[in-house]
Amino acid sequence: MSATSLGMVNQKLAYARAVLAQLDGLPEGSASERLQRQALLDAGAFHLMCAYSHYLRELGENYALTQVAGIHNESDLHKALMAQGKSPAEVRELQELRRQPASWLTQLHASYAACWQFPEKPTAHQDAARIQAVDLEAVAAPLPVTAERLQTAYRALNELIVRQRESTTEW
Repeated sequence: MSATSLGMVNQKLAYARAVLAQLDGLPEGSASERLQRQALLDAGAFHLMCAYSHYLRELGENYALTQVAGIHNESDLHKALMAQGKSPAEVRELQELRRQPASWLTQLHASYAACWQFPEKPTAHQDAARIQAVDLEAVAAPLPVTAERLQTAYRALNELIVRQRESTTEW
């Protein structure tokens, strides 16, 4: 296993764990608390996606791929491995998780994607030419990124990585 990718995966998982610990018990009453909570939720999604992306590269390195910097998703990894005549079970498992709409991995991707989405409807007082302010006092719609979703993704990703690393080291 590459110390670089392995270290990056472990670092990002540790960052996600730290963010989740800060979220635990954080009240969400005032505007400032809601802002802090949303910032932590977005940070958690970011760090988990980074850990996952680095893990894809780690898998590529484990199977002797030389150009892992170009691996951004399961398809990239699969194509690179197929070019070498390899089709490891770990990659097939990840591809299957991505195909399942209710899987933790698909939900993690949706949470991360939600960080990049614009609000659906601009309010009447927003003008496209001006810097848009967020109304922190407004009651927000249910958040696509939730602490529960992040906790589930963290546990599942961590368990998957530990299990797959163990099976790789057995060979």
